Amino acid sequence: MNDHRTESSELKLERLISGVVAGLPTRRAPLTLEGRVLAAISEGNTPLARVQGFASWPAPLRWLAFPALTAVAAGLMLMVGGAGRDTADLARALVPGGWTALWDALRATVEAAGGAMALLGSSLPGSWWYVALAVLACWYAGVVGLGFAAYRLLRTRG
Repeated sequence: MNDHRTESSELKLERLISGVVAGLPTRRAPLTLEGRVLAAISEGNTPLARVQGFASWPAPLRWLAFPALTAVAAGLMLMVGGAGRDTADLARALVPGGWTALWDALRATVEAAGGAMALLGSSLPGSWWYVALAVLACWYAGVVGLGFAAYRLLRTRG
């Protein structure tokens, strides 16, 4: 059995609230509540949980979110890969002492990957790049199209 002298204050508070609530009379919901709730759901006035989030953003923000995030990611890649010594000095100033070796290893890896990409880019014919760009554009259009189709399907069922 619990000793009342050693039990936590949370347990005491819970026991006190339970005793107070147990003494209250039960309240019934209004008779019209069920009808009003069902009418609001059937009219679609109640937003569904799955509709909230990205779909509730204003349309211009939704259209600009992906290109903006892509531009930020590309800028970070260029900053890390192309700035060279300035980025290393910045990292040494911002990162605690033991982490600079990790930063130097990461920078060397990014520079090696950049060199491999430059070698690959110079060895491939120019027409291949146009084909790759066309394939990427078709893939992107397909993903956006599937997203629109899924959105419309969920919207008409919801």
